[in-house]
Order: sequence, then structure tokens, then C-alpha cells
Amino acid sequence: MSEFSPKQIEMIGYACRKAGVPYPDFDQTKEWMLGLAEVAEEVTNERGQSARDYDSDHEIADSEVPYMTHKLWLIWTDLQLYSWHFQFDITAEIDENTLERLPQMACYEVAMNVIQNW
Repeated sequence: MSEFSPKQIEMIGYACRKAGVPYPDFDQTKEWMLGLAEVAEEVTNERGQSARDYDSDHEIADSEVPYMTHKLWLIWTDLQLYSWHFQFDITAEIDENTLERLPQMACYEVAMNVIQNW
């Protein structure tokens, strides 16, 4: 079990509020949300001051989406993203390929909300 400092707990909570998700129960999800908070804070502090490694918030958010299947599904369930209403339109029927991508799309939306609303 990871120990989080009061500042880290506050950052996780702030990131959750910005993304509109509940505070996570699992340490892996907390670590992911903390990472998003740190990236969002860094991006906010650097805007207009120095060049970024990424061209846009979209690239930053995309780079923060976990690639490990277990972690994706853990975050998806822990943050209750199964009830997430995506900001983009899913026009295709949900098939097995789309179903596998749901956690990725939801994590991307969470990352975008944290980064853009920090």
C-alpha cells in the first residue's frame, strides 16, 4: 500500500474534481491521477514560458493513457468510467474492437479534462 502525502492527496482530489470523477480507491488509480495532476501543473506553469515536448494538449493527454490492459480496466472501473459520457460521438455500433477501446477513450477524456481545466 502506497503512502501519499497530504499534498499528493490534495492534488489527486483536485484532479478528480477537474475530471468529474470520484476519488479512487486503488493505489494504481491514485498514482495515475497524481501523475495527471503533476503533468497538468507542469503544463500550466510552462504555458508561454518555454517550449513543450508536445505540440498540443491532445498529445499530452494521449501520452498519459496507460497502455497496460490490466491498469486500463482497473482505472476504468475504479473511477466508474463505465458510466462516462464521452464528449465525442461514437457513431459506430459497439463491437469487440470498440469495447476494448472504451477504457482508453475514457482515460483520454479524463486526462484532457485534467490538463485543460487545471
